[in-house]
Amino acid sequence: MPHWAGWIIVAVICAIAEMLTPSFFMAWFGVGAVFAALLAATGLGPAWQMSGFIAVSLALVLSTKRLTSKWFKADREARTNVYALEGASGLVTREIPENGTGQVRVGHEIWTATSYGGGKVPAGVTVTVVKVDGVHLVVRAADSLT
Repeated sequence: MPHWAGWIIVAVICAIAEMLTPSFFMAWFGVGAVFAALLAATGLGPAWQMSGFIAVSLALVLSTKRLTSKWFKADREARTNVYALEGASGLVTREIPENGTGQVRVGHEIWTATSYGGGKVPAGVTVTVVKVDGVHLVVRAADSLT
């Protein structure tokens, strides 16, 4: 079997692997394999073919990593449950006294809350959830976020 045919087989395998995986990564190795097949077809030796394969694949991976990581970023996972509350707005339904606890409604749920920094937050004030501490929210009045 000629070397170029082997590289085409590698390219096809990379294309199939690309279709079976959720990320956009294997395609670049397929392109590198096609380039190596072209080098083989022109009569260049295996060292040139391998070098071309590595160079093209590496160049494509590195040049598009930043672009593709925005599309397929793993830390784009949806935040759920209490983790989704951080940054959410709420309304104080029971005053939060200085260094004490009160209640805040976030969405359709009522949570026990303390104020960030321990200050007093009167009822009716819009707050932002700073963090979740166990089963309590730590909130900051929306007008004091600056």
